[in-house]
Amino acid sequence: MSIGMTTSDNDITTSAVAPRDSALRGSAKPFRLSPDQRRSLFELGKDLSPWLAPHQTLRAFAQELAETLGVAAGIVGRRAGGWEVLAESREESSTLGTRMNSGTAFAAAATRLGERAAAMWSQENREHTLVRLSVPDVPGPVILVVEGDWILSASDLAECASSLTVAPTGGRVSVVKAPNSLARQLTTASTMEEACDLLLRHAVAVVPCRYASVAVPAADGTLEIVAAHGYPVAIMSPVRIEVGRGVIGAVYERAQPLLVRDVDALHGAFQPRARFRTKSCAAIPVTANGQVLAVLSVADREGDGAFTPADVDRLATLAAPAALALARLRTELHAQDLAQAAIVDSGSGLFNRLYFQSRIQEELQRATRQGTPLALQIIDVDAFKAVNDRFGHLAGDAIIKEVADILRRSVRVFDVCARYGGDEFAVVMPGSRLDSAAAIADRIRILIEHRQPRLPNDPSITVSIGVAELQPGDDARNVIERADRALYEAKRAGKNRVVATPPPSPAAR
Repeated sequence: MSIGMTTSDNDITTSAVAPRDSALRGSAKPFRLSPDQRRSLFELGKDLSPWLAPHQTLRAFAQELAETLGVAAGIVGRRAGGWEVLAESREESSTLGTRMNSGTAFAAAATRLGERAAAMWSQENREHTLVRLSVPDVPGPVILVVEGDWILSASDLAECASSLTVAPTGGRVSVVKAPNSLARQLTTASTMEEACDLLLRHAVAVVPCRYASVAVPAADGTLEIVAAHGYPVAIMSPVRIEVGRGVIGAVYERAQPLLVRDVDALHGAFQPRARFRTKSCAAIPVTANGQVLAVLSVADREGDGAFTPADVDRLATLAAPAALALARLRTELHAQDLAQAAIVDSGSGLFNRLYFQSRIQEELQRATRQGTPLALQIIDVDAFKAVNDRFGHLAGDAIIKEVADILRRSVRVFDVCARYGGDEFAVVMPGSRLDSAAAIADRIRILIEHRQPRLPNDPSITVSIGVAELQPGDDARNVIERADRALYEAKRAGKNRVVATPPPSPAAR
């Protein structure tokens, strides 16, 4: 919602919350908060940090209000020279932050509101409800603007907004307590993104600003933004920041905080974005053991002033608990990578033979216990040695990877694909019988035979596949041996085919 003050005085009607004259409502249909909507708005305070700045709380309230009611909403305040939007539900297309026209239209609406609880205001043939708010720490009058006629619920809206912005008993948590609060919450973070989001939310609370972000090192050597305030992180996550470039890149490279009072003084090192209202920004590194784990940056301080050394100091107090959490998460991630490497074949990206042996035992026991079928495929690349000899081992490695990709795409997500040997693969198929497993195997064979070569001189390849099904009394060795025999039969019969071994006859058991 863009709140532009362009209407005339004649478009304004006022009313108390109590009995209302229908003539004063205009053409808008009157609405009233449902019990669920009222409960949702009053529970918003549980999800907000108790020490958010009033402007931040108002912004959260406007966005929650718009989402709950399904209409646009905004909050405006009186400033020198006119009215200014303090918070708005649709910032991406709004005039948020611009100075409002102090002409007679909205000024008259605010004056007529006076000490009343609410009023109606028409703008461009749209009705809006104006609700007077009492917000501590925000100088001057504050008005909630909601699209539509919500006069009947104006008192509830005012009460909810007031409950969010009035300090609780004992006062708000001070900036001094913010690091402890962050440290406590970081103990529950399970991912780098979650930890960075917590850091960001605490940062904008101790240094109120319109935009902020946290960037971390990416696998390609650049920096990527994983948490953002003031714009959707999904928009920023594809962006890569080169080390040494811009404010974030410079802070990462030098591992030193950077306070910029005026970006024009950086001589082109940083290009200000059109969305930024001021030319001041700041960034600090989050370091552990001499390594920069993240860069926290802020821009557009609330009140439009420049950031100060005190702001940088406040942000720096959050860096210590954040560094401990990020270092812990990096260690855990590294341990997960090592565990993954222990069960994954690096050449194909499939599970390795050790993991296959473990999983086939588990799946066999489950199938026996539950009385469900289980099938096994063993796949061999035909004449693979000749491919290596003629085209080289790099071509052979590419073939292994390509076959693995086809296998992965051709089976179900719960089937177990593994590299069984140099040019052999295995697929454990829980819940599959012999005929269905053989049909899938033949589809795999056809896909590999008719794959599109990446280069004109790429070798053509085929595979032979043996298929077996679990029988009563079988162990893993029995199933593997029958699949192996079926594979050898396919090889002897001319390759590029599927052979499914039927269950042994009762006389052979």
